Amino acid sequence: MKTFILRLMLASLIGCSFSPVYSADKAVDKDFEQFFAQFKQAIAKADREKVADLTKLPYMSQSKTLNRKQFIAQFNSIFPPADRKCLVKEKAIKDQDCYMVFCGEEIFIFARVDGKYKFTEIGVND
Repeated sequence: MKTFILRLMLASLIGCSFSPVYSADKAVDKDFEQFFAQFKQAIAKADREKVADLTKLPYMSQSKTLNRKQFIAQFNSIFPPADRKCLVKEKAIKDQDCYMVFCGEEIFIFARVDGKYKFTEIGVND
């Protein structure tokens, strides 16, 4: 229960509204399914440029704003191998406004940006 409350608090801080009635088998929308399939494929191949295409840029990383070139250069620190493996195998959990993938200490967040889904940020999974 403590973990659920912490996730709820985190979701509200990062701009997603967490739906406590979420069911793991609840259908995701087709736009997200297509986006997430592309994202997982790019992550699995460590295709830095494709991941950058699927990311909201400029990207905020640890209080630094990264442009496309910087994001690509820092790809391995943003997505270390263990996180890439997790992102490929884990399912996204839908919030009202976004989707999240929980990987160990981190939460990978995906939301609509200008009408298209993008990877937007990494939050801390307390």
